[in-house]
Amino acid sequence: MREVLKSWERLYVSFTLKRFDKFSRGGGDWPKLKAATIRRKGSSAILVDKRYLRLGLASGIKSTSHSGSRIVFAFTNKSMHPEAKMSIAELATIHNDGEGNNPQRRILVVPDQQTVKRLLAMAGRRLAGYLRG
Repeated sequence: MREVLKSWERLYVSFTLKRFDKFSRGGGDWPKLKAATIRRKGSSAILVDKRYLRLGLASGIKSTSHSGSRIVFAFTNKSMHPEAKMSIAELATIHNDGEGNNPQRRILVVPDQQTVKRLLAMAGRRLAGYLRG
């Protein structure tokens, strides 16, 4: 089961990063930037410089618990973001939960149906392999 959970973690992170890339450019349902913010940043992209946060997410989303059909994922990367002066996990949490002047922009979400099908198919293959020995 540990192998299945680790594989699910990798697939979930892949899903999350693809979604993050799309949404951070404004292609999803994250709240758009306010006009004053666009003027200040000089861009309408939600996350202009996302490389540190994205790299941190790639290595810093882990399953923290599981029970029954529920797996809980969390931000775990304690590396410091060089510009934000806080950990990647703290910065991701601010964006995910919406804190201060930042609107909620969910990063950790329930996977889409295509990803769920991939997760289930992969688990079935792994478990069938174990049963065969």
